[in-house]
Amino acid sequence: MESTDSQLTPGPHVELKSGALYLGTLLQSSGAAMLWPITTLYMHNQLHESMSVAGVILMLISLAMMFGSYIGGYMFDHLNPFRVLMGTLTVAVGLLAGISFWHTWPVFALLMIVIGLADGVLYTLMSSYAATITRIDTRKVFNMNYLAMNVGVVVGTLVVGTLFQHGVQMVFLAALSMYVGLWLLAWRTFRLPGLKQQNVQERTQVQQHSFRSGKLLYGLLGLTFAIYFGYILWESVVATHMTDLGLSIRDYSSLWTINGLVLIIGQTVLNRYADRIKYRQSVLIGAALFALSFICLTAARTYPQILGTFMILTLGEMLAAPQIPAWVASVSDPHAQGHAQGQVMMATSFGRALGPMFAGIVIDATGYPLLFWLIALIIASFTLLVAGLARRTR
Repeated sequence: MESTDSQLTPGPHVELKSGALYLGTLLQSSGAAMLWPITTLYMHNQLHESMSVAGVILMLISLAMMFGSYIGGYMFDHLNPFRVLMGTLTVAVGLLAGISFWHTWPVFALLMIVIGLADGVLYTLMSSYAATITRIDTRKVFNMNYLAMNVGVVVGTLVVGTLFQHGVQMVFLAALSMYVGLWLLAWRTFRLPGLKQQNVQERTQVQQHSFRSGKLLYGLLGLTFAIYFGYILWESVVATHMTDLGLSIRDYSSLWTINGLVLIIGQTVLNRYADRIKYRQSVLIGAALFALSFICLTAARTYPQILGTFMILTLGEMLAAPQIPAWVASVSDPHAQGHAQGQVMMATSFGRALGPMFAGIVIDATGYPLLFWLIALIIASFTLLVAGLARRTR
């Protein structure tokens, strides 16, 4: 009888310390940022695979991340989150150790796909842990977490620029060290006694109240898909577009370093006012800037013009990207945050998976300008849809 009462009576709220969350996100982001910039370059330039093959592998990695996001959300809500996190990190560390020494074709591609699966689980687990934090305003938690992620991007891309010239193995070993650091951090700080029981209690409340997701939630997931459907093009086809314009790979890589630095400064300032800005205002303005950046990209020809266009996108990213999961957390059931954040990551991964394939078809048929116009139209359409849904639910 006592065990039944303990299951029905909620105990003290269990949540992760925010500092541990931010440091963990920084470590994972640093490791991941060392891998994604070199994936296409390594397959095409050193493994001598075609751009089409590279595009298919990128799609498979993103689909694996999408599947991993679903798994991560489900396991956070139904299993022991700490054990899931440590198990996934152990697998990721093993895979990175393997790819550090065996990175020929097709082993490299296969290991990267499975690493994508593990990363999908990890991203959702980190977002779900973030959603447990109630001592700090949700906007600030997700803003600071996004800031930590972008610090990681800057660290990762700077390390890649230095180490890649000494061999790809050095890059893989550096990424491995980041994931080992995250494993050690998680072992010491992510063990939260009572979190599994808390999730079980909250899931029972969800079932008792027969909660149904609203249209706004699905609209936000659609907008997330659209934003990353376009954003992935900056990580893939824009590099080729810039070289076609006579610019160098160094010019392209510098965009990401500048992007990360601007995001770090901007998010630090924005975080001071995050609790004063409504989700609707931040996300819709940011999404509109995303669409505008692709319109500007149709006319950009020089490095300063492309950099200016990328800064418009960076400002949009600063406003929209960290606030979408926070907005989703506020409109979804508070007792099923793992599932909700898993849906966000699935929408993100689905957009990243389809973007390069769609871009390749359009570019082969017509060229870059129509592609950029279509991306702007898609993002703008979902932005208007969410604006209408948000107005109805106010």
